[in-house]
Amino acid sequence: MSGQHGSDSAAGLMLVSADGATIAEWHPRKVEEILKLELDTTEAEEHELVGPSYSRPRGSGEKASAARSSSQRDLWERRVEARRGRFARSVAADVARAARKRGWDLVLVLGDPRRAVPACEELRRRGVAAFRSELVLDWLRPAALATRLAPEVARARSELGGSRTRRH
Repeated sequence: MSGQHGSDSAAGLMLVSADGATIAEWHPRKVEEILKLELDTTEAEEHELVGPSYSRPRGSGEKASAARSSSQRDLWERRVEARRGRFARSVAADVARAARKRGWDLVLVLGDPRRAVPACEELRRRGVAAFRSELVLDWLRPAALATRLAPEVARARSELGGSRTRRH
């Protein structure tokens, strides 16, 4: 995004969790929630895979069975994590459209790194200045949230501004 944005200009916020994502707009004195999305879980994902794989019939001994059961759990967890990563990337596409429409100079991405990192990557791929914050925030009123995030927005703008000049 081109142009100079002052410290009072709006910035985008993307908060990602295992269950969903929130798209918001940061202003110096308030945070306005724009959209809240929940990750739809399919019934198959809600029910953990248990027992032996059908492709590998049960062998002899409890250790083999326990190993296969553990393998099924690992497979289930990988599938759920992959779906959460795809969800974060999909929401990031929505955030990129909002950033262009609303004129955000940056989007601050907060939340679990397993979802925040793919979201940042997708935002950058779409030409949006994205900055991953490691702040952990409890529920706050919009004005308190805005105040708490102000130094993080300033730091992101400073770091992103410096990296832009180094790239050119």
